[in-house]
Amino acid sequence: MSDILCRWLNEELRLSKAVEPKTFAKDFSSGYLIGEVLHKYQLQNDFNMFMKKDTSVSKLNNFTRLEPTLHLLGISFDSTTAQGLMQEKQGVATHLLYQLYVSLENKKKAKISGTVMEIMQPTANAGLHKIEHEIYSDRLHQVVKRDAELKLQKISQHYEEKCQQWNHGPSILEQVQQKRQLTVQDEKRMKATEKLHVCHQKHNDIMTRNQTTIVQVPKPPPYTSLLNLKKRQQQQQRREQQAKTVQTEIARFETNRKKPVAPGFVSSSSGKSFTGDFLHGGNSQGREVSGSGTKVILQSNSKYIQEIRQRLQENAVACEQREKRRDRFLVEQLKSHEAQEEARREEQLVKRLTRQTQQEQRLAAQLLQIRMQKEVIRENRLFREQQYQQRRERDFQEALEREAALAQQVKLDHADEIRKELEFCNRIAAERAQSRYKKHFKSCKEILEQIVDLATKVGEYRLLTGNLIPEKLMKEWKELLFNGLPLYEPISMEGQQPGFEFSAPLDPVEIKKQEILNNQDYDEYTNMVGEWAWPEEEAGETNLPPTNNKILGHVVLRLRNIVHPTIVEPPTPSFPHFMLKACVLGKFCSGKTTCLAKIAEAHGIYVLSADTLIEEALTAYQNGEELSIRAMQGGAAENELRKGIAIPNELVVDIIVEAIRQIPAGSCWVLDGFPVDISQAYLLEKALGGSVDVENEAVSSRTNLAIDPNPPTPPPPPAPALDMVVLLDIPDECVARRAVSQMGSDTAVATSAAAYTTSTENILFLAQIPHRITAFQDTWPKLEEWFGGRQNILVHVDADVEEEELYKKVESVLQQVMIQTQEALSNPPVEDDVVLDSEKTQDSSSAIPAPVDQALALTDQDAGPTESSISLNKQKDESQLREESACSMTNEDPQGVPKSPPESASPCPGSSSWVYVDEPLPPEIPEYLCPHWDAVCDTYVSNVRAVMQALRSEQTLINHHLFNIREEYKHYLGRPDLKQELVSQWQKDFNKISDDMRGDEDTKAELHQRLDDLRERLWDISDKRKEEDEQERALLMGDGWLEDHTAVLINHHSRLMQVELNRFQDTLCILRDYYLGMYRQVLPEPPSNFVCIPLLDTPDMNDQEESIPLLPRNPNASGVASKMNGQSQTEPAKPLHEKLISDYEEALTAISKLVSAEAHLGDVEAKEQREKLQEKEKEKASASANKKNKSTQSAKKQKGPPSPPPAPSPAMADEKNSEKTHNQEVRSKIHKEYAAALNHEEHAEKVRIMLVKGHGLVLVQSLQSRAEQTFSSMEKWLEAHYLAEMKSIDQLAEVVRHHIESGAKLQDELVLECTDFYLNGDCHLVASLPPPPRPPPLEKPTRYTLTIIQLESLYQHLFNMAPSGFMSNSDFSTLLKDIISVNMGRNTLPEPWINMNETQLMKIASLLSDDYELIDWRQFLLSAALPWQFPSLIHLLIVLQRFKAADKGDTGYINEEQYLQAELWFSSESVEPVPEDPSEPPPYDRLANLRKFFFQLFADHSFSPPHLDYVSMLQYFAADPNPRQGFIRALSVVTGQHLKHPSSSHLVKSMPSIEEATEFSSSELDGEYKEQDTLCASSSLLVEQQVSIPALLAVICHRITKMKDDNPLPPGCMSQEEHTKRLVQIFTELGYRPEDSVPFSVFSQHPFTQGLMESSVHHQLINIHTVLLAQQDEGEANGLNIS
Repeated sequence: MSDILCRWLNEELRLSKAVEPKTFAKDFSSGYLIGEVLHKYQLQNDFNMFMKKDTSVSKLNNFTRLEPTLHLLGISFDSTTAQGLMQEKQGVATHLLYQLYVSLENKKKAKISGTVMEIMQPTANAGLHKIEHEIYSDRLHQVVKRDAELKLQKISQHYEEKCQQWNHGPSILEQVQQKRQLTVQDEKRMKATEKLHVCHQKHNDIMTRNQTTIVQVPKPPPYTSLLNLKKRQQQQQRREQQAKTVQTEIARFETNRKKPVAPGFVSSSSGKSFTGDFLHGGNSQGREVSGSGTKVILQSNSKYIQEIRQRLQENAVACEQREKRRDRFLVEQLKSHEAQEEARREEQLVKRLTRQTQQEQRLAAQLLQIRMQKEVIRENRLFREQQYQQRRERDFQEALEREAALAQQVKLDHADEIRKELEFCNRIAAERAQSRYKKHFKSCKEILEQIVDLATKVGEYRLLTGNLIPEKLMKEWKELLFNGLPLYEPISMEGQQPGFEFSAPLDPVEIKKQEILNNQDYDEYTNMVGEWAWPEEEAGETNLPPTNNKILGHVVLRLRNIVHPTIVEPPTPSFPHFMLKACVLGKFCSGKTTCLAKIAEAHGIYVLSADTLIEEALTAYQNGEELSIRAMQGGAAENELRKGIAIPNELVVDIIVEAIRQIPAGSCWVLDGFPVDISQAYLLEKALGGSVDVENEAVSSRTNLAIDPNPPTPPPPPAPALDMVVLLDIPDECVARRAVSQMGSDTAVATSAAAYTTSTENILFLAQIPHRITAFQDTWPKLEEWFGGRQNILVHVDADVEEEELYKKVESVLQQVMIQTQEALSNPPVEDDVVLDSEKTQDSSSAIPAPVDQALALTDQDAGPTESSISLNKQKDESQLREESACSMTNEDPQGVPKSPPESASPCPGSSSWVYVDEPLPPEIPEYLCPHWDAVCDTYVSNVRAVMQALRSEQTLINHHLFNIREEYKHYLGRPDLKQELVSQWQKDFNKISDDMRGDEDTKAELHQRLDDLRERLWDISDKRKEEDEQERALLMGDGWLEDHTAVLINHHSRLMQVELNRFQDTLCILRDYYLGMYRQVLPEPPSNFVCIPLLDTPDMNDQEESIPLLPRNPNASGVASKMNGQSQTEPAKPLHEKLISDYEEALTAISKLVSAEAHLGDVEAKEQREKLQEKEKEKASASANKKNKSTQSAKKQKGPPSPPPAPSPAMADEKNSEKTHNQEVRSKIHKEYAAALNHEEHAEKVRIMLVKGHGLVLVQSLQSRAEQTFSSMEKWLEAHYLAEMKSIDQLAEVVRHHIESGAKLQDELVLECTDFYLNGDCHLVASLPPPPRPPPLEKPTRYTLTIIQLESLYQHLFNMAPSGFMSNSDFSTLLKDIISVNMGRNTLPEPWINMNETQLMKIASLLSDDYELIDWRQFLLSAALPWQFPSLIHLLIVLQRFKAADKGDTGYINEEQYLQAELWFSSESVEPVPEDPSEPPPYDRLANLRKFFFQLFADHSFSPPHLDYVSMLQYFAADPNPRQGFIRALSVVTGQHLKHPSSSHLVKSMPSIEEATEFSSSELDGEYKEQDTLCASSSLLVEQQVSIPALLAVICHRITKMKDDNPLPPGCMSQEEHTKRLVQIFTELGYRPEDSVPFSVFSQHPFTQGLMESSVHHQLINIHTVLLAQQDEGEANGLNIS
């Protein structure tokens, strides 16, 4: 635990002192570190009052301040714990710190501050803790000893230890120590005695003075004196006790004195001193010293006792004197008190004698006083009433003003609240608009992504196949795009082959995609359109899509009606007729309730509010109306509310409907604000008898293979339950304004007692406004679509008007609906006629049903055909013959449309005039056949969809496979080889031949021979690669992939034929069982030998197809593969596509056999029936001949009842004959109808099977042609690749031959990669010499301008001669002459400088010198360095700010690095490009080197590294041709402000060249600077710029500060102190103090300032080039004149 606490204290908290487990108790004994821990957690705010010392005072202070904080943290801390910490008991500090650690960590996790903890503390606990803290402080002060006591205790312990040492081993050392200690004690006692005597004398003097100044006061009452006497007696007794104790202590001390003196009274210091003495002395001397020490101790003790006795005697004498003085004072006080009592008694006696007269006078005075008081009271009352009246008037006026102010304040508050609500509503509207935008953006983004996916799909297909997009594929992609589904499949498995996605588990999106595509393919297949359309050359009347089998549809419909009879739902109870049924909707505070209340009052319309009706229902339930419906509904609503949930919409609608039922017939009712959402609208419509069926999609006919021939006509939609819906349209701003106004009116009406409740309700009311607006905006779009789009009963009314106008609008709208209802009721016959007409139209439509299937077949016939190259003429004749036979039996044309029979002919089965056979069936037959037919339909549709999905997947797989083998073969052709290694090795050997041998003819011949050998080897590699490429191509062609997938395609079409055949067989069984069940009791067993079409054996056959017979495949069955392999076949194999034709023929044969078998059964049954009839006729004839003899036998043969009497026998015979005839007719009709249905199904099946065969042949031929095209392309690529390799080898040989003939080495690498040959210039095989280093940049000397090197040379000469920067005129002229003479003939200076004469030199010196014949050579070098860009004042101030930013310490100096980092005013000129020739030097950057020269020129080199005074440097650059303007510019630089003089001219902007500098004029300079100074000048006019004396001194004394101590000021030059006095005088004259700043406009007008600016020569811009160029121009002119 200690380690954890140490880690916490040292690493996390980082206390001021490192804590270790060994010193835990000692470190925390003072409490300072505990306070520091709490201070780290911001719990000990008074930590600055803690003391770090180890004294008892420090501990008391620290632990007293710690106790409240520890109590706040819940840590038990009392005086015992504090004492244990102070005494450094083991484990106390560790236990306390562990509790503190746990508590502080919990507080840190809870994130609770100390202030929060104090606030959360209960008040009672806080008060109790205050009391406990006081008790704790008192106990702690009692427990903890003071430092003096501790020191005394330590001293006593020390002395006791010394005493023990003395007793155990007495020595001379201890005696000497005792002697010295006693001597010191005696000295202290003598001093203390003298001080005591002095104090006693002072006290006696003071007492004598007090006695002389005592004032005699009257004697106090006796009881006060008694108290004082008691107190004095107690004090006297206390003193006597103290004296007794002192005497006993003295006696005890005297007794102890006689005992041997203990060695413990010797101090340690004396012992130390004696140690030295003892070391120097001997034993004998030590014994003598010890004896004398004993005598000295005894003498000092006796003297001390005498002093004490003397002091006690003096105290006793003083006490006696005090007692005497006290007694004297008491006696005198008693006498004065007795005198006062005597005087008081005499006064009382006089008063009693004169009492009667005084009473009478007093009564008279009292009566006068009462009368005067009454008068004053009356006047005061009148005055008070007047004041009350004025006060009431004033209060009333103040109340009126206060009410007006409150009303104004409320109005302002309401306006503010309205503004806030409007802002909130606008924000919500913006958020809704943003959400709508995001939703729209998301949908647009998804659409755009789908369009991009479609484009990429198109590109991918073009990349895979190189063909145009098929119509079917594009149609599938569009269907997925319109349904919002992705075109690409999600990547769920790596390496998954495309086309087999359906084999893996799919996500819901992929399942939906496959379902859509399967439905689309199924529709195309059943309608024979798109990919399943007949080819143009074979499409005819016989190959149109088969029509619906009406007989089969009738059979299926009858079976379903028998199994599932229709259930008629009971009608809902109707409502009485109302004149008006409406509802009014709108936003919150739109005026619905107010407007409807007025309308109800004016017109007697019932207004139904959902809230009001619910409250009434709840009231009825609470009142105990148990039997009423309303009470029951109220009970249900209360149960829901008690659960804390909203009332269900169904219950709300029931309450409203029950209220509507209570309204009398013929009345008008309006719903107020109901329904709120679309669910309530649907429930209300249903409850009022309307229809809310949303437009249901039509039932798909995919799973129903037999459609009802006469479908029922759907009933017309019912009318809406409501007559009208009124929407009060109002903007959100108006809603917020009305809501706040309504709240204000409610607040004004409320009383003061309900003010708090009203304010709370207002807050909740305001908070609900935006949410109610948002709720309406969320639910209204669906309601608008329902009432406005579906029912068309919505009316919009603008509600942002006055209340009366809104009332009139709504009233007019409701009245129009009521008038229309009355007109409809007054004209009922028109409605009946309309109903009759509609019924007639319905009857006519039902009597003549529209040929839906025929129209569908005609429309599907127009679809585009697919490609087909297989002839289908072989089966044409047979199909036509069968169709003709079917048409002859069913009296239909080949398309299935019934022909119009002649009048005498019987109707054709399935036609509109045909009456279907509806004989009764046994109940078990429909129960079996109906689900069986549903299973047949579902199986057929699912199997067809599965085959379509497999075909799609197979086509995708074929496309990807053909693309992959093409790409793989391309990569195989580009595989690496060993040609490059051979070429590289040959090139190395070629370059090893020495240069002197390359010109030899034999060497050339040898190299040519080596090249021929290399070429032969490269050719061999190419030939070998060609053979490998041909083998790879042969492997790709002969891997059996084409045969396998051809077989897969054939199997898919064979499965489809099997599906069609199974459908026909199942339909045949259902029809046979249905029709035979009408007249047979026992049905024949269904045939078990159904035809099964075998499939080809492929690798992908699964286990589910084990029951299907498989045919073996010949591996050499593919004619294409055998043709391309070039292998001769002795016996030609049968092609795979012949399997489709054989399957087709087998299916046709099976269908024909089934149909012929059924026809044969029918013929046999008819023949047996005819034979039975003939036998019966013969029996009748024999019976009539032998009537008498064989009557009994004939009766038995007929199995009838006993022969009747002779009379009725003819009637019974006729009845039997008619019944037999009817049965025969029904049976023949059944056979006829059955045969017609069977022939229709046979024709449809043959057409579909023929379509499947044609489609399969087209796909197989397409696959084979694409595979053949792929293989031929591979052969072309192989030939082209081989020819390219040969060409690259020839190019290599040609290049090498050229180098052989020229005798040169192959420096660049020869690269022969696949079919490419080139020389790699980046790789040099022959080493080349490195280029020479580029020479350094040099500045080209010009005719007039000094180079940087020349300027630096001048600087060195001038600096060595005058380091301060100032030199006399004569010295400067002499130095300049010497420099020119030394450089004469060396061409180290420009020509004008070399040819400088005496006149020019004197003129330059005069321009640079001031009034004291001094020259600033820095100003000279600055002028000599021209041309450089001159700065404007704006530039100078900007550069000044940059320098100050670089000067972090604000010292006024910067080093060279900071100077170069700061950007100057130099314009960024275009950098000259570096020349490509490495021998040429790079361009010279004059500006950069000039910047470095300026630093060298103005820096102070006395420092290391040199420092630059940037303000002084900028003053040099502030120079101007006009000295006045130069002074202003320099002062602006010093102050950092843009100063402007009203009459000052503009500054110089730049001097681009020396030639232009010779033509300076003031007007040009003004024009140049006018543009840049405009901004700063305008800004300076707004704020008056001011200057101070230090700034002026920095400008005026610029030169003086530069001079060193060894250079005294020239005579006549004012010092800096003289300038300061002069400036102080000027400031005083202007009315300012010296420490103030003066506006520059005021200061510049002073005459001294004017003269100073005019004579400021050192701030004038000097251009020495004008002197040099002027002299040269004169010389050239003189030369021209001489010539």
